[in-house]
This record gives sequence, structure tokens and C-alpha cells, in this order.
Amino acid sequence: MNNWASIKNGDRIELGLLQVDIAGHSKFSDNERILQKIKSLFRNQVEGIVKTRGGRLFNWAGDGGSFMFLTGDNDRFEQLVSSGLQILHNLPFINNEISTRYEFSDKISVRLSADCGMVIYHDDPTQISGKFINRFLKCEHELSFSNTFSITKRVWNQISNSQRQRFIPFKFHQAIESLIYNHGGKERQCEILRSLNNIKIEEGRQVPFESAEYVEIIAFQGDTLYELSKIAYEDVNVHGFDNIGALNLLTTKNSQICLYNSKPSENIQSNLEDELSPWELEHLHIILNKSSQRERLRIKRILFSMPKEERKVVIESASRFRTPDEFLFFLERQTV
Repeated sequence: MNNWASIKNGDRIELGLLQVDIAGHSKFSDNERILQKIKSLFRNQVEGIVKTRGGRLFNWAGDGGSFMFLTGDNDRFEQLVSSGLQILHNLPFINNEISTRYEFSDKISVRLSADCGMVIYHDDPTQISGKFINRFLKCEHELSFSNTFSITKRVWNQISNSQRQRFIPFKFHQAIESLIYNHGGKERQCEILRSLNNIKIEEGRQVPFESAEYVEIIAFQGDTLYELSKIAYEDVNVHGFDNIGALNLLTTKNSQICLYNSKPSENIQSNLEDELSPWELEHLHIILNKSSQRERLRIKRILFSMPKEERKVVIESASRFRTPDEFLFFLERQTV
């Protein structure tokens, strides 16, 4: 079994690299002296975790650095991945210590990623050479994002099934030539979407907000606007629809896809074969763009209750109406 002491300069071995970076440090305090102390404390905490699992410092450059692990024997890939997970999960405690020591109110965020490959070893880490090292360090900032941990499929293949369950497919990275798996990002995505408030209570009634709220999320491999909108609109219930979010996306450039994937429940006589055509959408946008959120929901609900041919005739006439109220009055008469 290889260990650090048994490896000689010039040996060709496999190494795992764990990259740890402080994310968004430019937003921190202008007090450079305090900032340097914070970075030093962070490095000591991270290095302590890595060393207990057999890793060594590869390089450090102020805001972050890389740690190297031997691979190929026993559970060394497990130690590499467990180090990254422990750093991420210990972050609240690290932030608490920073706050206590330096009265620093900002919370630091980290970005972690890991890959592995063959190298020519040298006792001086700056002399270790390997194609994968250059490639990984050049692209590592594209593999993960704030407060998440990403690993390549090369690493994922070598860890236990229980560890694999902690990671989900994120994206394929061309330069790294690997599918990237991520821990923590999907949960964060859902938290952001669920933080959106779509309705408020006024006089005991649910009413929509007048102004829009925008958030930025990072999509994962396999994500659809239908599923993401379903999470974002969990607080909105409209009788007859299991995902009002997908219908709300009717007015976006992705309208066809979202509408195709929105599935009215059995209480409404409609199915996937009744989705709106591009022609219908074009005519419907004219009136929808003049409507409030509440009016749009009523219009969409009524339209989905109509047979396809009848709906087409109704939508064709939408441009005749000057206001949403007039169009709604017309729609409601058609359903009497």
C-alpha cells in the first residue's frame, strides 16, 4: 500500500485533488488586516480537516487552495470526498468562530470541487506535473458554486454507494471531459424557489402581489421549467390544476414547453392533447399582456375547460376586446 513516505520523485501515481475556495470574498469588510486573519483561520480549519484524512496541501493562494490525496488503496477516495463534505458541513461553526473572534458579521461561503488523475510525483508540490492538474485548476470555478461540493464522475465512480447518494448529476463539462456530480446545490435551488412569495392574505383572501420578484437559480441536468415552476408556485392553489406555475409561464418564451407539461386535474375537462399551438399562443398573448395576474389565471382556467375547437374560435376573437374584463365576460358567457 502506497503512502507519502514510500513515493519517490519521478514516480507515476494517481492523485486526487480537492479545491477549496472562499466564494464572494470581494464583498467582505474593507479592513484588510481583519480579512487576512479570517482567511488564515479558514485555512487552518480546512487544513486540519484534510490532514486528519491523509491529505496534504498542494497549493494555497490567499482565498483558497488545493489539497492532494493518494488514491488507489482502501478508502482513500472516501477520505477525499469526506474531507470536502466535512468542510462544507463545518462551515457554520467556522463562521461562528470568525464572528466571535473578530466581530465579523458577514458569513463566508465556500466552493468545493474534486477530480483525480495520473501525475509525475515530486516532493515539492510545485514540481508535480500532470495534464489533469492543469485542466482541473483552470476550470474548477466552473464545476461548483457557493456552498456546494462538486466531484467528477471519475471520483464518483470510486466512492461507496452510500457516498454516491449524497451527489446528484449536475452537468457535463466539456473541458474536464466528465459528468459533474454536486452535493448541496439541489437543496439550495429548492430553498430559493420556495422563498418566493406569490400570494398575500388581504381580508382573509389570497391575492397576488402587484410587483414581480426575481431570483437566480442554477439548473441541474434534467431540470425542466415545469418542475421548477411547480416548486416556485407551491403556495398558489387554483382549483383544478396541480401546477399553476407551469401555466403562469404561458407568457414566457418557453410557453409551448411549459404549457405542454402543465397537467390540469380531472376536475377540468382537458388533457395534454389540448395544448395551445404557437398560433393560439400568439393571439392569446395580446390579451394576456394587458391582464393582471388574477385575470390571467381566470382566463387560462376557463380556456382549459373548453374543447379544443371551441377554444380556438374563442382565442381567435380575443383581439376584438379592448380590456381583459370584456374578454372575461365573453369567456364566461361561452361556458354557461
